[in-house]
Amino acid sequence: MDSTVKLPSNLGTAHKINKNTWKLAFIFAFVSLVIDGVDIMLLSFSLTSLKAEFGLSTFEASMVTG
Repeated sequence: MDSTVKLPSNLGTAHKINKNTWKLAFIFAFVSLVIDGVDIMLLSFSLTSLKAEFGLSTFEASMVTG
């Protein structure tokens, strides 16, 4: 009976990740976080206008934000 364990082929690939890869991953994560924040900010600024334009109650306007 063979007692050796077959490991996945991608095990041990961390040495292939260099400093620039981590910088690029950080930049993409930061940009996505900023874009998400801008999305919520613009929605909160425009919600008052949306309420007035469509005659929404506060409850209905809060349902727009999801």
